[in-house]
Amino acid sequence: MVPEMAPSTVDIVPDDYRRALRAGTGHDPDSVLLFLDDGTDVTRRRIGALADDCRTLLRDHGVASGDVVVLEFDGRAWPLFVGAYLGCHLAGVVPALVTAGGGDDRRQALLDRLPVRCLVRGHPGGSGYQVAEVSPPDRARPAGDVLEYLVSSGTTGEPAVVAVTAAARMAATGRPGGEPRGPVALTAPPGTTAAHTALVDALLGRSGGLACCTTWSPSGFAALAERAGAGAVLLAPALAAQLLALPEADLRRLRGVRVLRLGMAPAAADLVEDVADRLPWLTVLNVYTTSEAWPAGTVMRYGRDDPRSVGRALAGTRIRILGADGRPVPAGTPGAIQLAYAPDGPVTRWVDTADVGRLEADGTLVFERRDADLVSAGGAVVSLAAVEMAALASGLAVDAGAAVVERAPGDRLAVAVVWRGEARDEELRRHLRDRLGAAATPAVVLGVAEVPRDGQGKLRRADIARRAEDLVRAAPATGEDPVAGTVREIWTELLGRPAIGPDDDFFALGADSLLTVLCNSLVEERLGVMLPLSVHYDRPRFAEFTEAVRASRP
Repeated sequence: MVPEMAPSTVDIVPDDYRRALRAGTGHDPDSVLLFLDDGTDVTRRRIGALADDCRTLLRDHGVASGDVVVLEFDGRAWPLFVGAYLGCHLAGVVPALVTAGGGDDRRQALLDRLPVRCLVRGHPGGSGYQVAEVSPPDRARPAGDVLEYLVSSGTTGEPAVVAVTAAARMAATGRPGGEPRGPVALTAPPGTTAAHTALVDALLGRSGGLACCTTWSPSGFAALAERAGAGAVLLAPALAAQLLALPEADLRRLRGVRVLRLGMAPAAADLVEDVADRLPWLTVLNVYTTSEAWPAGTVMRYGRDDPRSVGRALAGTRIRILGADGRPVPAGTPGAIQLAYAPDGPVTRWVDTADVGRLEADGTLVFERRDADLVSAGGAVVSLAAVEMAALASGLAVDAGAAVVERAPGDRLAVAVVWRGEARDEELRRHLRDRLGAAATPAVVLGVAEVPRDGQGKLRRADIARRAEDLVRAAPATGEDPVAGTVREIWTELLGRPAIGPDDDFFALGADSLLTVLCNSLVEERLGVMLPLSVHYDRPRFAEFTEAVRASRP
């Protein structure tokens, strides 16, 4: 939520924060602040020059101290973004940050809710800045303690605008502790919460700069971290899983890294354990927060005694667990996780994280699941995150994302995968069924060049669903009657075999007694037909089983 705005004619950027930023670029100006994956090194002196360019540009467009300016840059424009951010603060202007390509809804959220004076973007050729003026609505300027604004996808799926105070920004820098002073290697683009916190650390001299991976590939990221001499890396869990699939020769490039921070989404316990096994020289920090609650959060230094822990509260963080009745539950009882940042005084706003966990008596938060990742399929509850992790564990895919598709057959589970080599749909389906059960076997396996993600590495499940839906819609019609079509969908879903002929035998395709029960349950649910289990043994072939279903219809 954006706090109530009040008229302000004062310079809202605190002098100590401005001095700290200025010192960050003025001290050792020829040192490298940004290492880019195209081989470019950007010095602090260069960033200071870009900041001066931005200040001049804002002045020429009549932007005054206290005005709100949207900064919208993509990963290819990291130097321009950093210069614009620094230039805004040195000019007393309030930046509102959004990632280019992160969705028009996020930019619109800023324009709808804030008195935006103009938008600043990077020139397409990378040679300078572009300014797009807007007519600000008749709203008051930000209150004097608002330093900047962030925007995220929101735990509800709607963009959330987060006001950041100078006190919160300074409290968030340098956390979590124990990191080396070398550069931090990351993939998140400008404007994302995680990347921005790492940037402010670098500007304030609390790290040795940023190594910015603008085009993700696991091997390219490892090479960049090695070239920059990164002491820490920051990755979303899904991207860390891809990193673990690298050959040993590539993983050795990370030997100089001492800390891996997993953030942007909750990390599953088995992933954290895999990281600790494959990269034993690293300290693994599992960082947990949401953009709406930032800088509230927790951090866990990985230990095998409790790999599911996401740690204890950071300074200023309050945590509570609510039951189904909306009331706090006793320690050790699972419920909805809520976070708040309240370093002084009572909590004024709790943020629902959309996650389920428990708070132990010693103050440790244990993550259990993300409710938004749970779907009903085949009469069972399936975790989309578990499907994705199982697909990666199969060794057949280098990336995976699962979603629910309205027009897909069966219970509408789809998985988009980037294949490791040739497509092997049926082998992947068998692996998922063996590991997670028939309900987690996808009706649609979609081979893609890149799984849709936002700037922080979070899956865009709606994009996956849309592409799988298009694939289903484009599939040729079979000409079957509705009964045969529905039975085919059920067999496809249970057996993981989309190509089923009239003479195919239910048991020869891999069915067992459990699947006969599930099959009959689905036939009853979708066609209103109750069948004895013996029909599978008496009439096991597809055509004759379908005829038995058809004959039993009222």
